[in-house]
Amino acid sequence: MNQRLIDAPHTTLSPVVDRPKQSLRRSPFPRDLELARKEQQGSPVAVTASASEAVTKVQHVPMLDAWRGTALVLLFIGHFFPIYRWDCGALGVELFFVLSGFLMGQILFVRKTPLKTFYQRRISRILPAAYVFLFAMLGWQLLVTREVATPLSSISACFLFYVNYLVAWNPQLELGLPVGHFWSLCVEEHCYIYLSLLSVFHRKLGIRPLWLIGGSILLCFMSATLVGRETNWDYYQVYWRSDCRAASILMGAAAACLASLEVGGRKSYMGVPTIGWGLLAICWAIYFRLQSMPEFTKYSAGSALLAAGLLLIVQHAKGKLWSFPPLIWIGTASFSLYLWQQPFYIAVHKGQMNAAYGVVGSIIAGLASYFLIEKPTRKWINQRWQ
Repeated sequence: MNQRLIDAPHTTLSPVVDRPKQSLRRSPFPRDLELARKEQQGSPVAVTASASEAVTKVQHVPMLDAWRGTALVLLFIGHFFPIYRWDCGALGVELFFVLSGFLMGQILFVRKTPLKTFYQRRISRILPAAYVFLFAMLGWQLLVTREVATPLSSISACFLFYVNYLVAWNPQLELGLPVGHFWSLCVEEHCYIYLSLLSVFHRKLGIRPLWLIGGSILLCFMSATLVGRETNWDYYQVYWRSDCRAASILMGAAAACLASLEVGGRKSYMGVPTIGWGLLAICWAIYFRLQSMPEFTKYSAGSALLAAGLLLIVQHAKGKLWSFPPLIWIGTASFSLYLWQQPFYIAVHKGQMNAAYGVVGSIIAGLASYFLIEKPTRKWINQRWQ
């Protein structure tokens, strides 16, 4: 299989938020409720806290970290231990997208984080680890494997985050590096910019976020339909282009806005606990990952079901079951783990490495990236931007 066929997700889901400005009833996150309660009581700490200090106080949501860890586990299963007829890797990608959209919706539309802070946090989280990975892959290719040099077009497309369109325009292109997973990174970065622009319309013109996001979702479906018909539903054209796949992330953002309006806030509906409805939606979304399902259905109705399940569960789930420590640990380092699993997956796919060794190597390299690159550089950059 050509390495650009490889589906791997990206998630940069650590929420970066300002002090909540909504009422106490409008946040699905307990930490937001606590901070808002202090603010309403006139706490000096809450009133005088800077945006960066507030970010530190509310950015860690254990349950969402656990969801993120679950998405990464699904990806590893799909890549290293595939299950017949169940596309676990693609399900992990889609869950990452919906989670990312949910958190960006919270950050930009519910908490109304200043755009300067938003971009600072995204840059410090993404660029250092991603660029170190790219330089490491280039160095490995030139100094160790001594293979043919990677095309400059591929290198620039990865560094400037448009490799998904590069491959869509030229499906026969050989990327030359284990960077096929950067397509999802590109989709997310493009969505971050687009959602931030929508937030400007919301803040400056008073347009409701759900109108902006809902209209954008419809545009994505229209784009995917038109492109699909013209290209006979070519995989790269329909499922790698941001103007088609952004719908999954936008659905997550819509779910965040709906949660802030208390949609799904009741404990039960028709006598069934709300969490039960959420789990049912997730189960149907998993069912939609069957290989026999039409691809377009997976990325429309399937993604909507994931977003609906997240909307319902995140407002009511409590207890250790929803914040399982191992999944939280995996979710915390998920970006670095995502980056470094790709070369090991390729080695396993080519028969150069045992799957178990591939998993172990991915974890070691990913954790090294998290503790030595991602975490310290984020701290260093953010301290200087405060």
